[in-house]
Amino acid sequence: MSDQSADQSPERAALIQRLDLFCRALAERDASRLTLAKGLRITENGQTLSFGEGLWATAGGPVDHIHDFADPATGQAGTIARAIENDHPVVLSLRLRFEGAAIREIEMIVARPTEMLFVPDNVPMPRERLLVAVEPEKRRSRAELVDIANRYFEGLRNNDGARLLVDDHCQRHENGLRATNNPDRDGAIFHMTVREQFDTGFAAMITNVRDCRHLIVDEEAQLVFSSVIFEHAADERFITYRDGSVHEISGLYAQPMGFLIGELFKIVDGRIHEIEAVLLTIPFGMPSGWAPAEGAAQ
Repeated sequence: MSDQSADQSPERAALIQRLDLFCRALAERDASRLTLAKGLRITENGQTLSFGEGLWATAGGPVDHIHDFADPATGQAGTIARAIENDHPVVLSLRLRFEGAAIREIEMIVARPTEMLFVPDNVPMPRERLLVAVEPEKRRSRAELVDIANRYFEGLRNNDGARLLVDDHCQRHENGLRATNNPDRDGAIFHMTVREQFDTGFAAMITNVRDCRHLIVDEEAQLVFSSVIFEHAADERFITYRDGSVHEISGLYAQPMGFLIGELFKIVDGRIHEIEAVLLTIPFGMPSGWAPAEGAAQ
C-alpha cells in the first residue's frame, strides 16, 4: 500500500510541516520556533488554558505521530499521537488552526493512564488501511465525506445503524486499544465488527450524542476528523439487545458520565475503512469548550 502523503499538494504539505514543528516544540517545551497569533485560543480536555499550561508544562519526550491530517481549505492540521508527560505516555488528539504561518487555535484531548481504555504504545503503530492513498478519481467530495462521518454519529445517537456506511473489515482503535475484531480482549462486544456492534443495539446505553463538530476534512487523504461528546445518563439499569438478551449497565457506565472524543475516519469507496479515536472520561453535562457545528448530529 502506498502512503497517503505521496503526491500531496504543496498546501497540504506545508500544513503537515507546521504540525510537525509544533509537535517537536511541544516535546521540547520550546515555543521559540512557533508563531502564535494574537488572541490565540487553546483548550485541553475541554478547558480553556493559557499557552504554556497543561501538557505544554508537563511534556518531556518525543511526540510520536504518524496519522496526520490537514485541510488547506480551512487552514487546519491535526494528528493522533503518543506523547510523554512526566515520564509517562499519554495519547493525544491535536488540532491546530493557522492564520498564515501563525497558530490561531490549539485544541487537544489528552488521554492519560487513568482511562479505562489505554494502550498508548499502539498509537504510533502505522495502520495501513488508515494511511493508504486514494487516487484522485476515486475521492469523494467534501460534503460526501462529512455526511459519511455524520451517519456514524447519527447511528449511535439513534441506536440505529441502517444508514451507516462502513466496510466489513473496518477496525476501530480507542486510545490505542483495538476495540473491534479483537479476540484477545474480554467482552463479546470487542470480538465483533463495527457493523455487528451496531446491530446488537448496544448503543442504547449512549443516551446522548452532542457537540458534534466535523473539524478537519482532508480531501486528499479522504480523512475526516471530528470531535463529539457521548453521554451516559445511567437512568436505566438494564438495556435489551435486539436479540432479546438483557444486559445490566455496570461499572463506569452505572453513573452519569460522558466521553469527550476526537475521532478520525478513513473513507474509501464511500465507506469507513478505519477509525482512530481518543477518548477522555468527563463529568456528565460538561461542555466541549467549543460551539457545536450546524448540520451535525446533535
